[in-house]
Amino acid sequence: YVFDLAGPVGGAAYQAPTIISFTIRFCGRSAHAGFEPENGIHAVKAAALAVTRIPCGHVGSVLRENSPGGNISLQSSAGAEKADSSAINIGTISGGTADNIVPDACTVSGEIRSYSDAEAHGWLKEITTIAEQCAENMGASAEVRHTTHFHAYCTDLSHPVVKRFESACEQLKLPINLCQTFGGSDNNHLAYHGIAGLVVATAMNNCHSCEEYTTIDELDRAANLALALILS
Repeated sequence: YVFDLAGPVGGAAYQAPTIISFTIRFCGRSAHAGFEPENGIHAVKAAALAVTRIPCGHVGSVLRENSPGGNISLQSSAGAEKADSSAINIGTISGGTADNIVPDACTVSGEIRSYSDAEAHGWLKEITTIAEQCAENMGASAEVRHTTHFHAYCTDLSHPVVKRFESACEQLKLPINLCQTFGGSDNNHLAYHGIAGLVVATAMNNCHSCEEYTTIDELDRAANLALALILS
């Protein structure tokens, strides 16, 4: 039981995603923007072209369509049950050194989250393809690097670890709320090594902000729940 979830005590997450961060470095060629711009290869434009084609927000299964022009577009699956299965975000973009120089380098970074590890790596492959093709279209090159921070898992709701949690909550008269989370925790690593578990709510509110808070009553409930799980 990993105590690391927002929401009232009695909540617990049984499913969490794979989380992959990626960095794409676009390399072009610098040139004077006034005297000889035609001799430059604009790395920022190559990056911008790729960013416009990489879907952001909640997405579903990877669908790849080759248009007559040879470009790749990505779309979410139509199934409502998969609408929130994955999420992609471009978080930063940085490039160029001066207004009068065609930029020869630009770096884009982002992340992928998915309840399916295979789907997360599928999106990474598609993003890599988009970056390489957009760079090639501009005469540039693209290098993609990534780090897998967490692997997805789903604890079966019939597993003894879940039943034990439910029993402890009933003993303490806590409302039970089994849910999914799109965040990562130590439980991802435990599950990856074959140890089934839950991420337990500790009544954190407004997490990761300057307004984060809890209450003494909820801290007391969380402590009693931990004790009940230890003694059960």
